[in-house]
Amino acid sequence: ENLELMDALRGSSVRFVLTRHEGAAAFMADVHGRLSGRAGVCLATLGPGATNLVTGVADAFLDRAPLVAITAQANLSKIHRESHQYVDILQLFGPITKWNARVESPDVVPEIVRKAFKLAEAEKPGSTHIELPENVAEEEADPKQKPLPREPVSAPTPSRASVEQAALLIEKAVRPVILSGNGVIRNGSSAELTQFAERLQIPVVTTVMGKGAIPWTSPMSLLTIGILPRDHEIAGFEDSDLVVCIGYDFVEYDPRSWNPRGDRRIVHVDALPAEISAHYLPEVEVIGEIRESLQALGQRVRTARTSLRSVPSSTAIKKRLESELGEHGEELLNPQRVLWDLREILEPDDLLISDVGAHKLWLSRFFRVVKPKTIIISNGLSPMGIALPGGIAAKLMNPDRRVVTLSGDGGFLMSVHE
Repeated sequence: ENLELMDALRGSSVRFVLTRHEGAAAFMADVHGRLSGRAGVCLATLGPGATNLVTGVADAFLDRAPLVAITAQANLSKIHRESHQYVDILQLFGPITKWNARVESPDVVPEIVRKAFKLAEAEKPGSTHIELPENVAEEEADPKQKPLPREPVSAPTPSRASVEQAALLIEKAVRPVILSGNGVIRNGSSAELTQFAERLQIPVVTTVMGKGAIPWTSPMSLLTIGILPRDHEIAGFEDSDLVVCIGYDFVEYDPRSWNPRGDRRIVHVDALPAEISAHYLPEVEVIGEIRESLQALGQRVRTARTSLRSVPSSTAIKKRLESELGEHGEELLNPQRVLWDLREILEPDDLLISDVGAHKLWLSRFFRVVKPKTIIISNGLSPMGIALPGGIAAKLMNPDRRVVTLSGDGGFLMSVHE
C-alpha cells in the first residue's frame, strides 16, 4: 500500500531509514524532533503497521516533540464496510495528535503536508498524522504542483502590563523560586534563564524534561523534581512565597504535587496561556517568546536579592545529594554512583538518552547536566523502549556525536531488534 510513495522517495533528497518495527520508527522520529526542533517523519502501512506507530506518536504528543506520521490506507471504495486490514486510523490517531487528515485528492497534498508540519512544530509542538489511501496514492499528481513555502511561527511579544505586574511580584517576594520546564529548552532560552536567575539570585528547580535548562554548575541550580514525592520540599517550595513557572507543562509535573492546597502565588511565563487547574492559578501570565519575556523581566526587575534571602542553598542541596550516593561493592556496581560518575566521563556536548524504568528516578536525581538538549527523558507518556531507537536517530543526525543510551532489561528487550 506504500509502494507508490516509496517509489517517489527513491528519486528524492529524502533520506529513508528502514527499521525492524514501526514502533521504533515512531520513537526515532520523536527523538529527531526533540533534538532538531523540526518534525521527524515516520511511515507505516495500513492496519497493524499503523497501530504499531501508536505508542511513539502518543509519546510525541504528550512530550511535545514535533512529529509527522504518514500511514497508508485501503482503497476508499472499501472503507464503508468490513475489509481486510481496515481500521479507522483517523479515529484511532485523533486523541494522540494535534491534527490529522486523509488525502482524498492529489490536489490537496501541498496544503495537507504544509499544515501537518506547521502544526507539529508550532507551540506546543507534538504529533500530526496524514493518511494516504492506496487508490489516491496511485493517481497522477499535477507536475506543476510545488510544496508550499515554510513559514516559521513565533509567539507574540509579551505585553508590557503583564511584564510590569510580574516584575512587581518578583521584587516584593522574599523567597521566590523558579520552576523551569521543557519549554525553556524547546525555545532555546536556557542562557536567558541562567542570566535572569543568577543576576536576581533566584534559585531554579527543573522538571525532569527540563533538565539542562540551567547548568548544574550554576549557584542557582538546585534540583530536578517531578518523580520522587517529597522533592519539592527539599527544593524549598514549602518556604517559598512565589513560584515563577517558566516553560512549565502539567504533563511534566502535576501542580497538585507541589501546590496541594492551591494557595501558592504563581507567575506563569510561557509561549501559551496557562492550563486550567484548581492547583495552578497564576496571579499573572506573561505570554510570548520565553526568551523575550525573560529579557523584558530582567530589564524591569532591578533589585537583586542578597544570598541570605535566596533559600534553599544550592551548595547544601548538592551536598545532600552526594551524601545519598552509595559506593560500589566488590561484586556489584551502585547504580546511583554510576550515574554520578558518568558525568565525569562524558563531555558537556555528549548526549544521554534514558529509557523508562526505576533507573529514571536515579537519573533525574543524580545525573548532572551542563547544557540543554544533552539529555532526553520521556516523562509525559513515559513509554519503555524509546532509548535505543532514539540513540540510533541521534547518531544518524550527527555521527560524530557521542551518544549513550540508558535502559533497563525490559526497555532494552523491547527495542533490541533494531
